[in-house]
Amino acid sequence: MKIRYCLPGVLLAGTCALFSVEPPAGQRHGSPKTQWITVCPGCPNNPFGITENGTISGIANTPQGERGFILSRKGEVTWVDTPGHVLIELLKGNNRGQFTGVYYSNADFRVHGFVRERDGALRDITYPGASTTVASAINDSGEILASYSNSPVPFGYVSYVQRPWGSISEFIRYPGADSTIALGFNARGEMAGVFLLANSYALHGFIRTRRNSLIEVAFPAASEVYLSDINASGTAVGFWRDAEGAFHGLVYQDRHCYTVDPGTSPNGYTNTTFTSINNSGDAVGVNFPLYPGDGDGFMMTGVIRGTNVAGGKQGVPCAIPPLP
Repeated sequence: MKIRYCLPGVLLAGTCALFSVEPPAGQRHGSPKTQWITVCPGCPNNPFGITENGTISGIANTPQGERGFILSRKGEVTWVDTPGHVLIELLKGNNRGQFTGVYYSNADFRVHGFVRERDGALRDITYPGASTTVASAINDSGEILASYSNSPVPFGYVSYVQRPWGSISEFIRYPGADSTIALGFNARGEMAGVFLLANSYALHGFIRTRRNSLIEVAFPAASEVYLSDINASGTAVGFWRDAEGAFHGLVYQDRHCYTVDPGTSPNGYTNTTFTSINNSGDAVGVNFPLYPGDGDGFMMTGVIRGTNVAGGKQGVPCAIPPLP
């Protein structure tokens, strides 16, 4: 199972190798640096989150099947599985060592959200009565950003914030949308995500500001815009898709959009999406063959430094008011 566009235990210790790709010739000083991620030899991977201490979380297609992974800055891998269930996606984590994710259960034929605690225990996060619950992110206070639906993917989603003790503090619905899927949030209450209109599979990116205003992020000439995370400074990341169907890394800051791509990956992939960004301006994402999913994961350092995006790239205005 792959929840459209990256939406959507047994613990084993291992090792991981990160190998750097040199910047292209003539790259300006201060440009971001890319490292391609390998969690096991020959295993396609998809990193979904990066914490402030540089811990990366995601999934890999291994000889044992799809597995979640937590990759430390030292290169150590902890594998995360959901015994008795299938098709895990380990998403974002916080600085306390908690991580969110989803899995599919053959017992009730539902998609469940979960939190992996620091001790490795899995805590179920499932909205009552929902056929699908996606636990997208968790902050350092233990609040969980999630979405639920009873409709076929990707329709009918409503997002919400769940308090650490289980009650819901708020629901998020983009005006006029059939589906609202919030994927990342910060301590100021800002959010990034996507919405879909009725009878349309096209993704529209949105930002929820700290004043609770909803802004559509519409990259000029894009057929789709996807926002997956937002850091403390309000910088968001994701992808935009052009008219020919190619996917480009997207950085949003101060109502402007920037195209930031890591270049061709080790397996020759050029389609790109970012999936997470931390407060240091380091981001993770994946290059993939045709559509977002497992491929060549990467970490890019220095995507944003202060107000400087990707070593001085020029942005284009891309924020518009919400639908009536």
